[in-house]
Amino acid sequence: MKSTQKDNIVRTSCKNCIFAVYEDKKQIDCQAKRVHKIEDKFEAYDDEKEFYVLERLCNYYREDKEKYLKYGIMNTQLVRDEAKVNFVIFCLFDKIDEEKAKNFENTISTIVSKYGKNKVEIHICHKDFKERNIVQKLVSSLDARATCYFDKKFLQKIIMKTKKSFHVILDESNFDKISIIFDVNSLINEDMKKLTVIKKDNAIAVSNLAYKITAINKECNNYEQIIEYVMKESKKRDLYQEAV
Repeated sequence: MKSTQKDNIVRTSCKNCIFAVYEDKKQIDCQAKRVHKIEDKFEAYDDEKEFYVLERLCNYYREDKEKYLKYGIMNTQLVRDEAKVNFVIFCLFDKIDEEKAKNFENTISTIVSKYGKNKVEIHICHKDFKERNIVQKLVSSLDARATCYFDKKFLQKIIMKTKKSFHVILDESNFDKISIIFDVNSLINEDMKKLTVIKKDNAIAVSNLAYKITAINKECNNYEQIIEYVMKESKKRDLYQEAV
C-alpha cells in the first residue's frame, strides 16, 4: 500500500467512515457502493488500518454510526437523502393567469415533494406587477419567493449569494422539465460524475460555484454571457453532460 504523503488537495479518507467495510484491518469495500466507482483513489495505511483515500470530497462520509443504524443495519437511504444536490429553481413568467398558475403549481409541487422540499429553493419571477395576487398564492402554496423583474440582472445577485449547489431556469416552455433535478442528483451522487452543466431537452442545470468563479474571473455581470463561458469551459473540461 501507498503512504498518505501526497500533494495537499481535497481528499476523503475512508478510514473512519461508517460505510467502510473491513476484513481484519484492511478495507475491502464500501456499504454505500461508492469506493469502487471512483477511479481517483489510492490505498493508504497507518498504525491501525489499511484504507482507501479518495482524491475528491465524498459527501457520504459519516462518522456518527449510531445515527445511521436502523434495526441494526446501516441506513444508507438517510445519507442519500441528506447528500442530495440542492437547487435554486427560477420560474420565469411573462404573463400568468389563474389557469397557468394552477397547472404550474401541480407540476412543480409534485416533483419537489418527491425530491425533497428542503433541497429546493423556488423563485417565482414575473414581469407584471398587476399579477402579484396570483403570484402570492403560488408563493404561499409552494413556499417560494417572488420577484418582479424587467431583465435577468437579478439572477446574478441571487446566484452569487446562494449556498445551493445548482440552479435551473424554467419558463412556460419547459416547466415539466423540472424533473432534471433527479437526473442531476443521479449523475453526481450515484454515478459519481464531476459535472458543472447538465442538459436535458431544453432545461439546463448549472453549477452555482462554476457560475460564481466565472463571473468573478471575467468581471462580468451579464447572465447570458457568463452561462456561455461556463458552457464552453464545461465542454472543454468534460464537465458537461446531456441526460437521457
